[in-house]
Amino acid sequence: MKEVKEIYDKINETELMEKIIIELKEKGYSPQGGGAYTIFSADKQMLTLLMYDIDLNNKVMTNDIMAIVDKVIRENNFSSFEIALQKVDR
Repeated sequence: MKEVKEIYDKINETELMEKIIIELKEKGYSPQGGGAYTIFSADKQMLTLLMYDIDLNNKVMTNDIMAIVDKVIRENNFSSFEIALQKVDR
């Protein structure tokens, strides 16, 4: 449990979600403004992002979003997260 708390603390300290939101907006995407982290262990983390105006069937779009998120995650020295995208209505 200590490692899980350390990961959550690092997420907050690095303002990871804010950085992800900014990067997605700069690339023309419409994140809802937040997401949810689930940390199972140091080796297994999940990030669910809520997105407006996304076609979940468009693999080019979803792969691009995931690549952007993964880039920000790596730039902030985290191991990879499993990324889930959910469409929300405005």
